[in-house]
Amino acid sequence: MSKITFMEFRTSVDMPDYTLQLGYNDKIVTMGSCFADEMYKKMKAVKLDCIANPYGILYNPISISIALNRILHRELVREDELVQHNGLWFSWDHHGCFSDRDRSKAIQNMNEDIEKGYEYLQGASCLIITWGSAFVYELKGESRIVGNCHKLPAATFAKRLLSTDEIKDAFVETFQRIQEINASIRILMTVSPVRHLSEGLIQNNRSKAVLISAIHEIVESFDPVEYFPAYEILMDDLRDYRFYGKDLVHPSEEAVNYIWELFQSSLMKAETISLSKKIMKIQKSLSHKPFHPELEEHQRFLKRTYQNMIEMQQRGIDFSREIAELLSRMGS
Repeated sequence: MSKITFMEFRTSVDMPDYTLQLGYNDKIVTMGSCFADEMYKKMKAVKLDCIANPYGILYNPISISIALNRILHRELVREDELVQHNGLWFSWDHHGCFSDRDRSKAIQNMNEDIEKGYEYLQGASCLIITWGSAFVYELKGESRIVGNCHKLPAATFAKRLLSTDEIKDAFVETFQRIQEINASIRILMTVSPVRHLSEGLIQNNRSKAVLISAIHEIVESFDPVEYFPAYEILMDDLRDYRFYGKDLVHPSEEAVNYIWELFQSSLMKAETISLSKKIMKIQKSLSHKPFHPELEEHQRFLKRTYQNMIEMQQRGIDFSREIAELLSRMGS
């Protein structure tokens, strides 16, 4: 009987063989665009030890480099660095989530995250950096690249496209400093698959091309640096508008889940993946909201979930907050 050959209707990305293999004993820091936050949420959901964006979401490589350099040198924010607009105090280097009507509170929040970021980077196994755009906005008259425009008028800034060399030069110093305080850290770099349509499709593609070129030059120059092809997975593997959200800009939940699965299979130890599946099962159990919580069947369900969390606690996975909440639901 002849064998039938089926047509292929998609192209899959060949994942690299990574040196980096993450486990539950590792500390992870993510920095960069909103896609870095998406990966952080996935890691946090399965109880990996990680923090995200000590400067808030940043898109361009230079601002991410500035933020990393300040964290690595424990250079805290000073009062005279903050700017006030529309009643809010902010830093040009930080995302707007740090802005506050109280200048002292804004500085306190910024500096607490700088200290936390430094502490994590000292002992981190992995730093994940996600670049979103090679376009930057400079303050006119100062030639200073800002991390966020904080809703000031467009006339305040001059927009330009970074060069590959400019990006690479900025990160040479940054990576050298990282290795000074943590010689064993691995760095995973990626380009965000989020499309910056405000720049236009042509300019967005120019921007992504610059980022991809700069990353690969850095990977070739620094042994601890590896590349994760999140951009290529969405553009060339999924390649369909049904894998975008309603805004046609951000990846859909299905796309993020698919990229996360490839991240796990490529960059996590087998025992880590196995344990993470058990943790997600517990998380789903905790999110279950019954119509009749008083029924004996549901109480047995809660007790099983409680025992599963106790088992995780014994394996070093922190479920203390969830256990306390569950006990209150059980009336204990």
